[in-house]
Amino acid sequence: QIIDGHVVTINETTYTQGDENGGAAIRIRIIDVKPDNNTLLISNGNAEPTTVKAEAEGSRETVEDMNNEISKN
Repeated sequence: QIIDGHVVTINETTYTQGDENGGAAIRIRIIDVKPDNNTLLISNGNAEPTTVKAEAEGSRETVEDMNNEISKN
């Protein structure tokens, strides 16, 4: 199917095993969404790529810092 300019493919598989006393059923659904080849790409000619580096908050401790041992008092 084509939904909002995207080709959507749904693959659903069901595995069953058992008898009249009991059993199991597993259902797997894979949804694959790809852009349609006829979709127009609208972009701003002035756009520049940006890189965001995530910084962890809090203090950092280096591996070489050996003064972090708990005293045996």
